[in-house]
Amino acid sequence: MPETQKPRRRSRATFWMLLCASFLCSVIIALVLPAISGPQRNNEVAKVSVEVAQLIQALASFKAEYGMYPPSYLSIPEHGEQWNPDGRAMIREIWPQFDFTAKYDLNSDGDTDDVHVMTGAECLVFFLGGNSNKNGTRIGFSRNPLTPFSNTSPNRSGPFFEFQINRFTDLDEDGFAEYGDPLTQNPYLYASRRGGAFWNEDLPVYPNDDPRNLKSVYNVNAEFQIISAGFDGAYGIGGDYFESAAVFQGDRAVENDNLANFSVGAMGENPPVGTLTFTLLLFSPMALFLAGYFISGLVGIRRVS
Repeated sequence: MPETQKPRRRSRATFWMLLCASFLCSVIIALVLPAISGPQRNNEVAKVSVEVAQLIQALASFKAEYGMYPPSYLSIPEHGEQWNPDGRAMIREIWPQFDFTAKYDLNSDGDTDDVHVMTGAECLVFFLGGNSNKNGTRIGFSRNPLTPFSNTSPNRSGPFFEFQINRFTDLDEDGFAEYGDPLTQNPYLYASRRGGAFWNEDLPVYPNDDPRNLKSVYNVNAEFQIISAGFDGAYGIGGDYFESAAVFQGDRAVENDNLANFSVGAMGENPPVGTLTFTLLLFSPMALFLAGYFISGLVGIRRVS
């Protein structure tokens, strides 16, 4: 007797119902997951924005006290005879009566033989916080115009910003701290104008040849730049920045989540989310169901053959 063929209408209907259900689940996941994570991300961004505003106020207070914003690059020796002309000129702008013959153990290593080169991130901490005590707490500067770096004078100026000790870093291991942002603990970058211009040499927080450093200051109309690396902890390349059309592409895409004093919110207002969308779709119920159906079909064909 010939074999009776089983009806396939029900199985086909079931397949299309499952396919539609899987598609709807995928859409819901793609829409709901960003909506859930969005508010938390916005709260974290707000914390950085508030802190950047506080740093701006601290810089303004420093300027009100000393007549200028802190420099963002300084070669500062512990022994007075080792000052170079540029360093002397910068210090004299802040402390005109500074005694260049004095000696200071600035990094607390027990000697006064070192010459320290501070870049912007370190200058931000040093000039807004001043000297530190044995516990690492910033105690400002002495009001003695001859010896502002003295730790023993009771009459002090600053600190202009209350730094949290547990967020200090020293990525280049030179004994001078940077200050990490609340997102990834990567340091805030700082650059102020010298001779009317920003300088790339003020930016490094890692050793100079490390590719993780921001390569170029931003071309912005500002008196100084404070930059957070954002959620991804990557500073990027830097350079041109136009707030009205600030969505970075290609090698500069990592800069979209950077935060700065010259931008409102993230520097890229609509950072690309292609990777997140692709990942959601790749591991969605629909994708998994189709993959399983495709594999089972191949197995069926192999058995028939």
